[in-house]
Formats: sequence, structure tokens, C-alpha cells
Amino acid sequence: MMIIVCVHIPQRELFSKILFAHKAAHRYGSSVVGKASEIRRCEGQVLKKKFGPISIGKNIKNGIIFELAITPEAWKKRIKGFLKQGFKVVSFDEEATALYDVKVFANSRIGKKSAENIEVLYSWGEWHNRLIKLSCIDQKKVAVVGHPRIEICQDKFTSIYDDQINIIKKKYGRFLLINTNCTELDWSEEDFQKKLEKINDKKRLVGKDVWENIETMRKKQKVRRRTFKQQIDVSNLFLKMAKQNGAEDIEVVMRPKPSVMPIKLEQYAREQGFVGHVEKQFSVIPWIKSSSAVLHYGCSTAIESALQFKPSVMVGGNEDFVAEPVKEASIIVDSEQKAAEKLLASCLGQADQNEIDQKYKAVGSWHKNINKSSSDEILDDLEKRGLIDNPRVKKLLNSKIVHKQRTFINNNSMLSNYDLNNNSQNDFINKFKSLIGLSSKKKDIIFPISYNEVTQVVEKLDKIFAVKTSCKKIGPQIFLLERHDFGGN
Repeated sequence: MMIIVCVHIPQRELFSKILFAHKAAHRYGSSVVGKASEIRRCEGQVLKKKFGPISIGKNIKNGIIFELAITPEAWKKRIKGFLKQGFKVVSFDEEATALYDVKVFANSRIGKKSAENIEVLYSWGEWHNRLIKLSCIDQKKVAVVGHPRIEICQDKFTSIYDDQINIIKKKYGRFLLINTNCTELDWSEEDFQKKLEKINDKKRLVGKDVWENIETMRKKQKVRRRTFKQQIDVSNLFLKMAKQNGAEDIEVVMRPKPSVMPIKLEQYAREQGFVGHVEKQFSVIPWIKSSSAVLHYGCSTAIESALQFKPSVMVGGNEDFVAEPVKEASIIVDSEQKAAEKLLASCLGQADQNEIDQKYKAVGSWHKNINKSSSDEILDDLEKRGLIDNPRVKKLLNSKIVHKQRTFINNNSMLSNYDLNNNSQNDFINKFKSLIGLSSKKKDIIFPISYNEVTQVVEKLDKIFAVKTSCKKIGPQIFLLERHDFGGN
């Protein structure tokens, strides 16, 4: 039985998916992790090589595909092909914490045909499960287990990010992190119309309309524009107050969504009066760990911040299009002045620790297993359902890391090729493409999964769990993990 784990957006979920695949490999001997688009292209047959119409290699006859959302269009686009190859399909939805509208979730994230043909849907927790119950899926197919993206935020996995944290801290020292929810849809009418075309294509594919209407999309666009400008005004007020308090060294760093080109966001932000820095390298987790405080609006960043005991501030009063778990994890204030004061207090080491602790507890009130292993519980559930037919080759991995890492040592491994001062490489390429008449597509924006990054994360997990794992590239952005004995548990 081969477990194959799909990664949709590497910057968002790569490390957590590697963690899950690593645990699977040490239970059952091997597993595969890779880019979702590449795994879908070969319909899960990741061990075969194609040469035109001819395929050479081992055929996987019995496997489990960990897909993303089981949307209405997923049946025809993905699930049908996997089933044809003999795979079982399971799902954990990456957007569970970002959905504010229960009807939109029930209709657009869970399609009837898709739900009927998967084995199990893994729920993040109480909030997610509440939404799932309103959908068409058989509740016997739902298991509330948490999610590896929350598991990877635990202190014992901090060492995975040490190199990145060291680089960020070296460049910025103390800084306020702004995580944005703004996209090209909010400043480009051309992109907005393209989005409408994609929705229409989905409607034609599934024969019905289950997505947001144009009126709602326009309202969201208006809210995102307003709150983005608000974030910039807060940051400028924050910098002014920092200077008045003799803290001129404090910087402001803005991060775009994974699907947004940094150069486009920076251009739009400068037009709105932004004076800080824009960075896209790495996932958001090392940025949160390195920052003194976080400013956001409606982002799941609030949840990840709360799990790492970092204050995550949102200017509220009219929290349109914000999911309840995000609200609960956020420190909501009613003015830009109060937001700047809260953020500066944190940067100066004067944060209200009780308030921060309460936000951590709030996340735990709706998310399952914030202190335990969601990955292990998912694998346990697969066994209980009889979906795993081969015996374990090793008992559960137990971390040897007890205390949080408090120093950040650069061992010149994962990030030898990264330089935050040279963060514009992709932007330069995209500028050049624009000059010669080639438009930048989404695949240019989402960084690919590199072999070096995967192997280095695996090596760090091996140290945490005192095991040894081999990593082999078996296809474009697809990697086979295999367990080796190494004096582990």
C-alpha cells in the first residue's frame, strides 16, 4: 500500500505534507510526496515514466491518494482518474479556516459525486466539522483529527525552520509582519474578469452554479481594498510611534499571498503609501517565528500566530468575509491607533501575555490535536477503516526534542542558495517576459518544490525522531521517501 501526498501550494503546506509523508514512511516502509499538479498528470502512477504513448516502470495497484478539496469539479478533473487507476482517495481541505460562509462551503467545497467516491474526509476540528455537516457527504466518511499544518507549528519542529529564521533575523532584527489578503483581483479589472471566466468554466463542467456571485465578489474586492489601505495606514502610524519611542530600528515587512507576484503587490502598496519591505521567500511560519507581532485581515495567519504565541492584530468592527476561527485567534481592535499601540507594545516586549495565551486556547477550542500529532491520528484512522492492508514496519515516531529551540544556528544547509537581498530573481524574470510579450502565469508565481529542500527537511525530521530516511526524486516535483533502520524507536 503506497500513500501518496499531494502538495497544492508549496509555500503554504510543503513542510507539513513532508512531515505527514515522513511519518507514513516510517510506519509502512515508504511514501510519496509531490506537487499536486504532477501527481494528477500521471493519475497517481508516480513510479512510471512516459515516453510518448509508452509508459515504462512499476504500476501501483494499491495506493491511497491524499487529495485536497473534494469540490464539485474535482470528480471529473481528478478523482475519477485516480479511481480508474485503482487508487483510494481521501481528502483534507486546505481552505477549512478561510471560509466565512457556511452555504458557500457546503456547496462549493464538497460536491456530491466527489463525496460519494472518496473514502474519508479529514476535518480540522469543530468549526470545520460544523460546516461539513451542512454538506452532502455521508458523515460516516468524516473524521475529526486536526491537520498537519497545525502540527508543524509545534515547538518541537522549530529546528526545521532554524536556517530560515536565522536569515530573516539577520536582515531585519525586530520587525512587524503584515500578512496580506489582497490579490490581483483587487487592483486589476482584467484579472477580475479572468476569475469570472474560470468560475463560468467550472459551472459548465459540473452543470450548476455553486460559487459566489459577482455581487459578492465585488463586495469582497471592496473590503480587501479598504482593509489593505488600512494595514498600510496602521504600519505608517506604527513606524511613527516607534521612532517617537526611540525604536527606529524596527522594520515593517509585508508578505503577499502565495499566488501573488511580489513586484505587483509592492507596486500597488507603494501607490497606497507603504514604506516598508515586501518579501515572499519561505513559508509564513519562519516569518511569524522571527517577527515581534503580526498585522493581518481575515488570514489563517492569525491561527498560526496564536499557536506560536505571537500577537496577531486585526482592525475590526465590521469583520466582513472573515471566518470565525480567524476572528477567535485574532486580537481585534476598533481603530488604527489601537492597532499600532498593540503592535508596538509587542515589539517593545510589553505585550499582554494573558491575552496571547487566551488566543492559543481559542484555537484549541475548535482545532483538534494542537498539542498532539494529527498525522498519527490520520494514519490510525486509515488503519481502523481497513484502508491500510500492510502491517506497520515501525511503531509510532516519538520526538526526542523536548524544549523549544532558543538559538538559531545556521548550518549552511537548506538555505545556502537563498539571499533575501536578492529576493527579486523571479520578479526580474517576469519583467523580462513582459518586455518580450510573454505574460506571467500562475506557475511562474508559485515556487516549485526542489529536491534539496525536501531532502533537507527530511534530514531535520530524522534528527527530531532519531531515524533515517532516504529521499529519491522519481518525477518532476515528486519524491519517494523510504525508511531505513537508524537506532530509532
